[in-house]
Amino acid sequence: MFNFSFRMSDSSQSVQKSFEKSIGFGEKEPKEEVFTDDEPARKRSKTTGNSENFQDTSVISEISKKLEDSKNVIEEMELWVKKLEKLHDEDIDSLKKSMNDLAGNLKQEFAEKLEKIDKTDGIDSLKKSINDLAGILRQEFTEKAEEDREKLKQDFDEKIEEIKKTYQEKIDKCDQENAKIEKFHQGEFQKMKKYYKYQISKLQTAHEKKSEEFENFRKEMEISGKLSTSHDAGDTLYGEKSFVMSDDAKIPPTKSELEFLFKCIFCKSEDHKSIDCRVFDDFTKRQSILKRENRCIRCLEPQNMGKLIHICPRALVACSDCSWFPIDGRFDESDLHHPIVCRFHDQSSNREVDFVY
Repeated sequence: MFNFSFRMSDSSQSVQKSFEKSIGFGEKEPKEEVFTDDEPARKRSKTTGNSENFQDTSVISEISKKLEDSKNVIEEMELWVKKLEKLHDEDIDSLKKSMNDLAGNLKQEFAEKLEKIDKTDGIDSLKKSINDLAGILRQEFTEKAEEDREKLKQDFDEKIEEIKKTYQEKIDKCDQENAKIEKFHQGEFQKMKKYYKYQISKLQTAHEKKSEEFENFRKEMEISGKLSTSHDAGDTLYGEKSFVMSDDAKIPPTKSELEFLFKCIFCKSEDHKSIDCRVFDDFTKRQSILKRENRCIRCLEPQNMGKLIHICPRALVACSDCSWFPIDGRFDESDLHHPIVCRFHDQSSNREVDFVY
């Protein structure tokens, strides 16, 4: 391939340099008059006296000279413009000639290459070479792909085995930890079982002892005649049919009163008495518990235990904590209840006690 670059002719370059040099025409400054010390004083005085008139004349002369110089420069520039236009036309012709020469050279080179192609085996040979090259590339690609596939499969199998090994180690470690935990909890369970078995045995012994004491107390009450048993076993009776205060009743304790003498009838705890229960601190809650267990709120005994009626030994006994004996000897129904369900012993924060005088 040919390299082509446009070069300005020597005459054009010469004209351009001359034009650049001539731009400074008519720009000389007027020479200032200078007096030396060796000139006569008379001449210096005369010059000083006429300085104003001379200065005006000099300015006018200088302006006229500059105008004349400018006119000359303009005329000379017009000449240079004409010369440049001529040189430009010459350069255009030179450029056209160079382009025509280049086109001829390219045409000749292309013709030579076509001639070389004609001398070869032709297009069929070129196609065969391309097909052979494509077959070689295809075979190499297939071999490379197969090799990569085998390598990828091998890497994948190695990763799977590594993952299996890692997780098997974690599983074995978890099994060991679980065995330790199970062994520890088994030991703790045996300790707790032994402890609770001991506590149950201790409570059973205490309960049997208390039951024996209650039974002895009951027998003493029966022997003394203070406790009489009706034909309906389990119910105690009070002989007189008149209302009395609980403090004056002197009624022997019932079975339920003896049973819950040292533990709470409401929450069944042995840490406090029924009257001091904080779990069921409101007297209405306590009455609800007794009703839910089907107990009498006066004597605490279970009701309807296969009987037609319940004979309450405290049926005519009013609570002395919240009631005063009336003049007519009759109490209201709300006064007939056991002291442990009395509002006077309410342990709640909303406790309100009304005293009757």
